[in-house]
Amino acid sequence: MGIMRVGDFACDLHSPVAPDSVFRTDGEEIEQDLPSFCGWPVHLVGDYPAALRRWNEDPLLEGVPEADYFIEAEKGRALWFDFRSNSSLPKDVAVILSMQGVNTVSGLSSTEFDLRQFERTCPFHSAPFDMEERDGKLRRKCQHCGGRVWPPQNYLASTAPEKFWIDGYPVFENERWNVRNFYFDDPSRSVAAHLLGEKRFFSFTLLFFRSRMLKAASAIRRPRVYEDEGGEVFRDSDSATRGGPSLEVGAGALIRQEIGEDPYRLSHWELNPSGIIRIYYAIGDDFQSLINSDNRRFAGRRRIRNQTPGPGFLQGVPVGKVPDDEDR
Repeated sequence: MGIMRVGDFACDLHSPVAPDSVFRTDGEEIEQDLPSFCGWPVHLVGDYPAALRRWNEDPLLEGVPEADYFIEAEKGRALWFDFRSNSSLPKDVAVILSMQGVNTVSGLSSTEFDLRQFERTCPFHSAPFDMEERDGKLRRKCQHCGGRVWPPQNYLASTAPEKFWIDGYPVFENERWNVRNFYFDDPSRSVAAHLLGEKRFFSFTLLFFRSRMLKAASAIRRPRVYEDEGGEVFRDSDSATRGGPSLEVGAGALIRQEIGEDPYRLSHWELNPSGIIRIYYAIGDDFQSLINSDNRRFAGRRRIRNQTPGPGFLQGVPVGKVPDDEDR
């Protein structure tokens, strides 16, 4: 239902109701289980003339295959992206995900079109990290970023030990990695609005990279879709206008999830992406007007604008999700 494809690559998009933040009596937020499966309808921009007229711009990267989709956004719904089906491909896969111009793993801007690993120096200040090893994992802390602990890289990888999906912005809180759930809310809660201001935009971008070498046959896994993961984790089932959407993506409840570290060096990966998926969104009557236009086949493209990153990812950004008034 929510499967998007470009070439051999695929992503399953889900948009369940976002969980509200839950707190202990001392005020510390409690990590929650993963949001539920909820395959969300996706629509090719080129199939809808009204959508194509709105989002018809130049390719993001010349010579790289692109597929442009749009979805309906609903306030209070989460977003999560499932890349596990790519594990059946003959090469390893890495993905850069940008939400409204913000790289969701690093917190830097969407000018990051290259895979990057953060080994010894802060990518924003170029200052050496304070390195500390705990439980067999390195913590990379930058004092110039207010003591922020940086992730090991700016991408997701099928080679990492954790599952190949993402539910939110990675944050190091309570002495461990978690994520803050992607969800649609008012612009005042938007991560991109606080980090990029007027330089943000209203779409999401997936850049897919292949490894240089083929995987061993034993490492090619058959895709598993909508399955109970054997008790390890269980996901039970359960509006934007042109020129300034009234919904944007915030950093919601604290979710128990860690972005896995790629065990390979950057030389393992091809230099340039091999596929790009762009996702636009609309709400309410505006979305219906796009859907009701006659289906035809065209090819629509849009360019990502240059962005300027800000230090201290999510510092000063309102985080967490509280119930709407009607839910109280």
